[in-house]
Amino acid sequence: MDLSLRVVRYFVTVAETGHFGQAAERLFISQPALSQQIKRFEAQFGCQLLERSRSGVSLTPAGEVFLDEARALLAAGEAAVARTLRATEQGELIIAFVAGTPHDLTAKLLQAAESMQSELALNLVRIDWASPFARLRSGAVDAAILHLPCEEPNIDYQPIHHEARVAVLPADHHLAGRKKISINDLDPEPVLDSNFNREFWLVIPRPSSCEPCVVQPAPDSAEQLMDLVAQRRGIAITAQTVSELYQRPDVVAVPIFDIDQVQLGLAWPAEHPAPAVPRLADALAIDGSHESGGQDSQPRRL
Repeated sequence: MDLSLRVVRYFVTVAETGHFGQAAERLFISQPALSQQIKRFEAQFGCQLLERSRSGVSLTPAGEVFLDEARALLAAGEAAVARTLRATEQGELIIAFVAGTPHDLTAKLLQAAESMQSELALNLVRIDWASPFARLRSGAVDAAILHLPCEEPNIDYQPIHHEARVAVLPADHHLAGRKKISINDLDPEPVLDSNFNREFWLVIPRPSSCEPCVVQPAPDSAEQLMDLVAQRRGIAITAQTVSELYQRPDVVAVPIFDIDQVQLGLAWPAEHPAPAVPRLADALAIDGSHESGGQDSQPRRL
């Protein structure tokens, strides 16, 4: 079967719009031509993917299955093109980083790149907490610095930094004056939800076996986290650097002394990585393992 990505895109557009006419306008082709292409595509499959009616178009059971596969095919094709084009950009790496990445860590990244290869240029771009892997999978970036644990499949990563977790509280909160607190002190407090690594950031399970009182919305950015805490929508548990880089007078951060620290790692696609990225991770891991007292320097994969 000749699976043309062009016709796959036609199918996805028809499925998403639910209408041949609207899909044809979006694809800049005529409606009859689009209809013929889809019919030929279905003939190749040997089954009907779309149910046509006067009110529009709907997916058959086979079409529902293929829609998910078709979207994955298109994403893989776009990523392949992006990686190929990136491979022509000799000597440049695009590294994404999440909010709360320490400045000294990005400085070490730049120093490691310079020591590895004098002509290796790094382009650093910030990404939101809510979607740390989207640009990795699309091939738009070569690697990303993000908070671990990493639960995404087919991603290699190397821990490169660790620091304390803190509770972010309104400035007049009854715990705000303490130098440090226990996670048990936060059991009765409403805590903002997390978009990623949820059990880690909400500390589930709690040592006291208490279920945390989780409130919405989950912040997508450090700025929004601080806003929500200041508005008394809930307290937050985050990395110490986040509280330092985005500090403001109406919130305070208090270290939580009896929970595990958070690690940051350099992550990259397990398949077809930029050759310099694993070497860069190794160079950073030497410093990271020294700081953490013997952290395993071998990349990990899920």
